[in-house]
Amino acid sequence: MRLFNLFFFLFVVCIICRFIFMIPRSDYGDILRYEYFYVLPGSLLVIVMLIVLPFRKKFRTKTLVIILWFTTIVFFGSSALWYFTNLPTYTYAQSQKIVEAQLASEHPEATIDRHPPPTMNYSLFPKDAGLLDTTHGSYILLFKVENSPSAYRFHPFKGSYERLPDFPF
Repeated sequence: MRLFNLFFFLFVVCIICRFIFMIPRSDYGDILRYEYFYVLPGSLLVIVMLIVLPFRKKFRTKTLVIILWFTTIVFFGSSALWYFTNLPTYTYAQSQKIVEAQLASEHPEATIDRHPPPTMNYSLFPKDAGLLDTTHGSYILLFKVENSPSAYRFHPFKGSYERLPDFPF
């Protein structure tokens, strides 16, 4: 097996996995740190390839391909399992509906506008959140109630939210 084929395989796998991890990103308001979930297994796969590379003449091509596929499935599969099982409970759109329903019940006669439009997602991460941790992100939701702007921090795992009094508009 040629060296070019090995690295081409790695390149293709990393590109495909990057797009797989990007699938739920827009639904969750960009709070998912998907980059780490394909960089870490890709780096581990490079290490395995560098360990196996000096012994490639001793192995048959079929054995090398089996080793690469097995390590790829284990590394990227475990990373994908961790990523997709730790997705937040509420999407950005669901959180907007929850807060909007609460605002509508508090102000039945008021007009409630989402500001800015729902295509603009805001997220907030504390600085102490870990690399492979998606549980600390919060959605920032902006509304206008009777031309008075208000901001809310929504916790997508708990479903709770709080008003942010000092949010710069």
